[in-house]
Amino acid sequence: MSVCPNCGRDAEEGANFCSHCGASLRSQALDRMIQDTRRDVDKTPDDASARFNLALACKLGGLDDLALEEFGRVTQLQPDYADAYYEIGLLHAKAGRTEEAQLALRKALEVEPDHTRAEKLLEKLKRGARRYPLSGLSPAAAPPGHPARSPAGDSSEQRRPTARLSPAPPSAPRR
Repeated sequence: MSVCPNCGRDAEEGANFCSHCGASLRSQALDRMIQDTRRDVDKTPDDASARFNLALACKLGGLDDLALEEFGRVTQLQPDYADAYYEIGLLHAKAGRTEEAQLALRKALEVEPDHTRAEKLLEKLKRGARRYPLSGLSPAAAPPGHPARSPAGDSSEQRRPTARLSPAPPSAPRR
């Protein structure tokens, strides 16, 4: 167990947020990484790779809603970016939004038919998995009130804005 620097209570090891007060428990290195990638995006806002890196940094920092937004922007800038669709699917699956996850994963496979991670996750979701935890992250790692903390089948869960998928041009070149 670690101690929350804000309230002084015990915090779950590996959690991104204190379950008592909601304070961030992320490391300073992770916060710097997010700041650095945000700076890169500010310099080149139309660079899909820079946005993808920012989205990954946000995802690693437990900022799933922001990561989802940025991955959505990546797909707007580069509609054939299969890994961005995969990450959108992964985040939707993690939050229990199975239909949105499947839509994004199908798009990843449409863009890149051999995307094995998208194929495996899509199959898992089709078999009925309602949530897909990310590499050891537990619902306790989410801040209080975050959808990841509510039960998978909770229909009272408020829907968050989701990344919108735009159709790819028929023959978009891969960058």
